[in-house]
Amino acid sequence: HYIRVILDEIFGEKRFVNSIVWYYYNKYSAGKRNLPRAHDDILVYSKTKNYTLNNIRISRDKPIKQLKRVMVDGVLKNAKDENGHVIYRTVSDKKLDDVWKIPCMQPASKEWTGFPTQKHHELLERILLLGSNEGDLVADFFCGSGTTLLTAEMLNRRWIGCDVSKFSIYLTRKRIMNHQQNRRNAEE
Repeated sequence: HYIRVILDEIFGEKRFVNSIVWYYYNKYSAGKRNLPRAHDDILVYSKTKNYTLNNIRISRDKPIKQLKRVMVDGVLKNAKDENGHVIYRTVSDKKLDDVWKIPCMQPASKEWTGFPTQKHHELLERILLLGSNEGDLVADFFCGSGTTLLTAEMLNRRWIGCDVSKFSIYLTRKRIMNHQQNRRNAEE
């Protein structure tokens, strides 16, 4: 909550867009004097009124029966057939909401670099798909293991990254070069 106050001061309260809960269900906690921490908050701000927030649909575990809704005079209402009966539909996806169930990166993962703050590539992919389009510029000024930059490369975004750690820069460069080599090999 303190950082939100600071961000409100930097960007302005009206530039706040969303708060997203990243729920990571697979993190082990040995804490005994408090509840295990199982989420991070992602705060989304925009410098201007003009920003990208793409509509993303995510797959459901199994299809569900759902009321069909229609917009009437700016209000969502249940759709009805000519006899006045409510219409249902079967859906296999849903609109992305503000709670994201994405695991923490684990040492057993093939993407694991050993970097202590490494985020799961699915988290960065979702962030980049939500807030940018192909060709947009993505910047990560604390790139760590390079997951944001690698994901940006994979999603055809331009990117800028930096870090004070030489190890971070080496690791990021290696990951991106390996991806580019694998892509070239797949094309051959």
